[in-house]
Amino acid sequence: SGVQRVALSTNPVPGDSVAGDVLYQKNCSTCHGVKGEGISAPALGNQFALAHNSDEFIRHAIQNGRQDTPMPAFKNTLSASDINNLTAFLRSRNAKNSFAAIANTR
Repeated sequence: SGVQRVALSTNPVPGDSVAGDVLYQKNCSTCHGVKGEGISAPALGNQFALAHNSDEFIRHAIQNGRQDTPMPAFKNTLSASDINNLTAFLRSRNAKNSFAAIANTR
């Protein structure tokens, strides 16, 4: 299929989840939804997916996009620190068990 597998770390990606929230709302919510519910892209508030995807997998998807999907690469748009912060924000949604908790405060 021409897809190259990439070895990814299972270590947590450090980042600032509060800064990541701001980045998420600016760069991701149009497709993934303010509450992570998914609009034209997968629901990132999906607890099953968050539980089964490593931080590094999430980071890699943000950085390099997802082949054969509309998900763009952000490596030329966001800094490595910004991508780490987005990853930390998404992971924090798993820890808090729902995007809804933060979205309901908006």
